[in-house]
Amino acid sequence: MPSKTALIFLIVFFAGCLATLLQSPYYGILLYEVQYFFNPPARWWYGDLPDLRYSFLIVVLILMGFIPRLSQFRDNRLLMAPPVRWLGLMVGVVLVAFLWAVSFDMHLEFTIRYLKVIFFALLAYKLVDTPKRMEGVFAVYLVGIFYLSWIAWEGGRTGGGRLEGIGCADTMDANGSAAVVGTAVPLLMFYILFAAKRWIKALAFVGLTFTLNCLVLLNSRGGFLALVAGTIYFIWFVFREPGGQAVKRKVVVGVIAGILLFLYLADESFWMRMSTLQEVGSEEGGGGSHRIQFWMKTFEMLKDYPLGAGARGYHLLSPHYLPAEWLSGGMRAVHSTWFEVLSEYGYHGFIVFVGYIVSSFSMLRKTRQSLREDGDWYHVFQSVALGASFVSLLVASTFINFFYGELMYWLPLYMAAFANIHMFRKSRIGMAHGME
Repeated sequence: MPSKTALIFLIVFFAGCLATLLQSPYYGILLYEVQYFFNPPARWWYGDLPDLRYSFLIVVLILMGFIPRLSQFRDNRLLMAPPVRWLGLMVGVVLVAFLWAVSFDMHLEFTIRYLKVIFFALLAYKLVDTPKRMEGVFAVYLVGIFYLSWIAWEGGRTGGGRLEGIGCADTMDANGSAAVVGTAVPLLMFYILFAAKRWIKALAFVGLTFTLNCLVLLNSRGGFLALVAGTIYFIWFVFREPGGQAVKRKVVVGVIAGILLFLYLADESFWMRMSTLQEVGSEEGGGGSHRIQFWMKTFEMLKDYPLGAGARGYHLLSPHYLPAEWLSGGMRAVHSTWFEVLSEYGYHGFIVFVGYIVSSFSMLRKTRQSLREDGDWYHVFQSVALGASFVSLLVASTFINFFYGELMYWLPLYMAAFANIHMFRKSRIGMAHGME
């Protein structure tokens, strides 16, 4: 007899498959989010499930539901979104790097993985095309992170004052898990402050409590910095909006309540670790005390490999540039997404990657301006929360390798879908009227 969790997952999975085929491929986007956060192969209940490639099956079903309905999704033009254009350039950079990659096989493996991640993100952009569907994506996203937080609450720390092994398929360690979990905080804050219905506010508060508790248990200094950065971004941009004193008072009260909640949840082990924040560049013990030196070694590599060394190039080359005592298992990661991109794809790849990120925020700023003109304050503040979530991820990614991580592409493409719903369509309608 399958465990309750396995049974629930199976019911959701097969119901989602049917809905994707019979109702709308949009449900496949939600189902993919579920399998990403539930991450069955890493859970104790996986032995009760059929041995299937769940993510692959979901994408196939999305395509089977999407292709016959192509005419329904023609308004979501990919090239309207600036991040998509930059992403196209980044794909070109990755593909061209085959010509000089240190390891062709390793580069092939990670290129395939990269293309799969981007393909799903582009599908999400095409299929999330209404405010209601956007809310559904956020809801399942937050439920998924709540599940991770629930696992953390049930199991507690795994040793060494930290919590390992609760994350998703692309990041299972404490730092990576904190990067993912922390993205929920701005969105939960938004729903607590601005949701119209009390039951949504209540659920968001419960979710925030578990999420903050999970971050405390993960005990990641990079994750804590990301939490602070995302929160400051959210507060700053909400305060800059001309929403009136009532909104600002609500935010002040909410932030104070959130800080008190966090102080209540944080324990001595957490504060002891955070007391070494001046050494944040040294997170990841056992040789990690040279984290900043890892980053600086990138520039030595670039002298020999000016176009980058290809996927996992830093890992493979690290024995030639780092002292043996700094290595772990004969190699060492650079422990920063920024330097990961720089070392693997050179200065040109780094410029394209930064362009992708900057264009995402620029697009969101323009969308916010359009919403402000319409007096749609709910979605103005929702856009702020979405941007804050991406800020949180970027700060956390400064201390981990996450270029191939799924959320690095989900969040900007969700931002693009948000812009399509609230700005691109309006501009196209305006142009159509102008031509009449």
